[in-house]
Amino acid sequence: MMVAYHLCGCPERYNEVHPEWYGSPITKALVLCVPIYLFLSGYGLQCGGAFGLEKLWKRLRKLYQTFWWVFIPFVSVGMFVGYYSLPSSVFDFLMNFLGLTYRYNAEWWFFCIYLGQLLGFLLLSRLNVRWYYYLLIMIFAFGGSRLILNKAISLNFWVEMFLIYLNIFMLGAFFSKFDVFKIMDSFLPSNKFWILICGLGGVILSVVMRAYSPSVGIIELVSVPLFVWSINCFSDRLLILKRFFAFFGKHSTNLWLIHSFFIFYYLNYITFACNSFIISFSIVMIQSLACSLILEYCKTKANIFISLVKRHDEK
Repeated sequence: MMVAYHLCGCPERYNEVHPEWYGSPITKALVLCVPIYLFLSGYGLQCGGAFGLEKLWKRLRKLYQTFWWVFIPFVSVGMFVGYYSLPSSVFDFLMNFLGLTYRYNAEWWFFCIYLGQLLGFLLLSRLNVRWYYYLLIMIFAFGGSRLILNKAISLNFWVEMFLIYLNIFMLGAFFSKFDVFKIMDSFLPSNKFWILICGLGGVILSVVMRAYSPSVGIIELVSVPLFVWSINCFSDRLLILKRFFAFFGKHSTNLWLIHSFFIFYYLNYITFACNSFIISFSIVMIQSLACSLILEYCKTKANIFISLVKRHDEK
């Protein structure tokens, strides 16, 4: 979904020839991929139970390992071919290397926001209250964030993004903590065919809501849970779809970090060799997935080597 959005929802960001329907409201609605990721992050973190400093450290370490395995080769190649200039200072390089700025890839802006949400979850996971108190806290958080955003004041980009996406992250944790999807499932018909029809209708409705609603930033609180629940209606009843999501789920972070190099940056000439969405989309997915598989293979071999070195040192 993210690849499709960047490919056909942001034609103003590249100078390549593209079909006329690129940039239409429906293609812009694919930006739902961002709040969906945050919703699922809140949901998944809450499923993991108590979230202390030890869990935070493990997650940050894993996140940074994934980030650096992409950062080092892709930025190095970009510098080698002359697309990127050398960093102006050590501080500038460190800020990019830690994901706190996004000079080398504009799509990495989300990395810092996700770090903020992880830190915020340290407090959120300690809320041991009934569902209606939790809902009340979310309403106050939503009202407070919208009030700040609607004021005619200049906010730091990171603060603004954190406030926009805080609510959807909390909503994901709420759905997990109180098993809201199970309650929604109880209203489904018993017939498999009609369940799949409900799922398809939910996916279409959630995208259309985001495409044509004037309340951007608010409508996601409805459309995102609806989209996730609708997809779940399919994956729970179609084994092949379940395996599809399981496979790509393992590579989701790599695909997020890699794919934009083949759309906006120094490797995009390969993608736009043909003026066809299906061909361009396939090229980006194949190249990004191939890079992810190579990186995972190298990562596995590196971990084996490190383990052997540690064992040798212990002897």
